[in-house]
Amino acid sequence: MNAPITNHYDPENAAELMKFAAAAYDRNRELQIENFQLSIIDSATTDTRAVIYQTEQDIIVAFRGTRSLRNFVTDIRARRVPLFAGSEAEVHEGFQCALNSVCDALLSSVEEMAGGPATPRLWITGHSLGAALAKLFAIRCKLAIAGVYTFGEPRVGNAAFRDYYNALLKSCTFRVVDGEDFITRIPWLLALYRHSGTEIFYDSFCRVLIDPPWWTKAPSDVFGAWQEYHAGHRLALLADHHVSRYEEILNSKC
Repeated sequence: MNAPITNHYDPENAAELMKFAAAAYDRNRELQIENFQLSIIDSATTDTRAVIYQTEQDIIVAFRGTRSLRNFVTDIRARRVPLFAGSEAEVHEGFQCALNSVCDALLSSVEEMAGGPATPRLWITGHSLGAALAKLFAIRCKLAIAGVYTFGEPRVGNAAFRDYYNALLKSCTFRVVDGEDFITRIPWLLALYRHSGTEIFYDSFCRVLIDPPWWTKAPSDVFGAWQEYHAGHRLALLADHHVSRYEEILNSKC
């Protein structure tokens, strides 16, 4: 991992962290990552998994995304609840419950790892549901965070949550988005959810856009849909959200 620079998106770090976010789905891939000590925090109740990778220099916390029926139930519990008692910042109830099921054990493990003679850098990552959990965990973590890199992240909370999160962590948070991934756009207006962090938008013209306004995305949407239909006479839809699609984008040289 490269040393973090405030407000600076590092595509090499993104590709590296994507590897850990993808490995969280697959026990075999977890074990194939070399030179890192591996710890796993699981909840049988919510089927939530966080994987901790540790070296002397870095601690990486990777949350697994949607993999099971219980994860799907988590995803659809979209009622908003307060981030903490009395807060105007509200977040997705399912995401909050999933994090609650592993948070205490995870915080304890990470704080113990970070308490040695050397102070490792802490990175937090995840894809899809895992991206939402990464964002919520970053809020609760009291340690200094080197970077929060999320992939295919759905909206996590309301405008007050966005403002609260950005005041604390926007300078080190990068939300990587495949321009054709519609999951990153729900839930939206009807539920009054908003995105937080800095958006890194990989569009259909092979460009990387930083926090682009919505109207600059429209040509990418149209061109991307045409490309997909022209190539296979169909729209990829959920395939554009898949973890392998994000791996492909981040390893592309275009």
